[in-house]
Amino acid sequence: MLEPAYRVASDSFDYALNDNVLHVAVIDAMGHGLDAASMATIAIGAYRHARRVFVSLAEKYAFMDDAISRQFGPDHFVTAQLMHLNITTVTGLTS
Repeated sequence: MLEPAYRVASDSFDYALNDNVLHVAVIDAMGHGLDAASMATIAIGAYRHARRVFVSLAEKYAFMDDAISRQFGPDHFVTAQLMHLNITTVTGLTS
C-alpha cells in the first residue's frame, strides 16, 4: 500500500530483474527535506548506472559513495542495503 507523503524525506528504493538476477536497493539519505531527497536521487542514479555496467556489490557501494561525496562533500552520507538474488537457484517457500 502506498500512502501520500506530506513531507519530503530521504527513503528510496530500486529494483530490476536482469535475466535471472533480481537486483534490489533500499536507500536512506541522512536528514530530511530537499537536500536529503536530492542525495537519495543521486544515490539511486549512481546505483542504476553501476548496475547497468555489471560491477560487484562492493563496487556499487563505492560508486554510490563517490557520487554522494563529489556532490555534497565528505560530511554527507547515504545508507544502503543492496542485494543480488539469482532467482533460478532460490527454492520455493511454503506456508
